[in-house]
Amino acid sequence: MKPWDEIDLGRTLVGGTPYTETLKQMEEVFCRGMLLGYPTGDPSNAIHPHRYKSGWKEYDYSAHPFWLFDEWCSFTGRTWIMLLNEGIPPTEMLWIMHYEGWYEKETIPLLKLALATQYRGGFYGGRGPYIFTHPNHLGLVYRNSVVGTFRQFTARDEICNTKTGEKMGQHICWGGMLV
Repeated sequence: MKPWDEIDLGRTLVGGTPYTETLKQMEEVFCRGMLLGYPTGDPSNAIHPHRYKSGWKEYDYSAHPFWLFDEWCSFTGRTWIMLLNEGIPPTEMLWIMHYEGWYEKETIPLLKLALATQYRGGFYGGRGPYIFTHPNHLGLVYRNSVVGTFRQFTARDEICNTKTGEKMGQHICWGGMLV
């Protein structure tokens, strides 16, 4: 048991659901929602230009009682999970993730594969697996270093050329529960 778990014993968050169960539900919503977003490249998944920020894109996913909203541009982004309230827009922000960095264009297909692979397997710092390669992208390796859990975390991922050692992109990521 982690030190904060004792504090959360008996605490409820959403509709009387125990806090630790709510965390697990939100983590599942994050992984399902994010898998259907950026990594898929499927235009039917409602990724579209941001309604308020020029040059940004946005995506949202709902799984009652949660709403996930992801927004990003070429170098930074944020993902929120909010509580859905019947009949009114989501108002209570429960969880947030910030990320910033860059990737060279030719690494994006490997990045999307790494993210999709991890989202199918569970939360790992909001990004991809510890290490990932793919036979269609020989000479590139994706790595992710994570401290913490869904509740509070930091992560740093990167893609490197295995032949030259050159870093071809990286992101730093941090976030966690707000309540």
